[in-house]
Amino acid sequence: MRLLSVLAVAMLASPAFATNLITNGSFEQGPAAVSFATFSAGSTAITGWTIASGSVDHINSYWNASAGNRSIDMNGNGPATLSQTINTIAGRSYTLRFDVSGNPDTTTLRSMNYSAGSLTGSYSTLAFNRPLVWVPVSATFVASSPNTLVSFAATSAGPWGVALDNVSVTLNAIPEPSTWVMLIAGFGLVGASARRRRTVAA
Repeated sequence: MRLLSVLAVAMLASPAFATNLITNGSFEQGPAAVSFATFSAGSTAITGWTIASGSVDHINSYWNASAGNRSIDMNGNGPATLSQTINTIAGRSYTLRFDVSGNPDTTTLRSMNYSAGSLTGSYSTLAFNRPLVWVPVSATFVASSPNTLVSFAATSAGPWGVALDNVSVTLNAIPEPSTWVMLIAGFGLVGASARRRRTVAA
């Protein structure tokens, strides 16, 4: 059983499946600002990302990030849609992960929708005091095409929104046929050992 557990962990931890398919997932790449900078639809300042509508605040030192030094306020001057298209394999399972918090400059409820392939979800939060408390979110989806749009869309009005950071998409592992053989053989050995123990006990 210990051998099987180690084998399963090794499969899931394989570097081939741990690669983040998102470019600039922690928003570290982009123009440096002392506190924050606001970018509107059409801007390509935040590497890898498209601002499809509205505007976002690219946060530097204004509050603490979840990963690295920078993060995103999904409401710049108002609600925004931020997206990125990644390469995927149709029919394969992926995990989307990201960290969220709330702009501490408001006491009203902030909300955001997210999507990736067939996956859709939403997140709402009240403001956090500084330092921000970051909450991890994860969900799985199955890709339906060679390209998958990963999108975040603010749904609250006004200039204060959900804080976003540490975005990743990783391919979920599928055991190779040889690995399945090893697993089945291992379970067979465990079953045989259990039968021997019962026989001896009898």
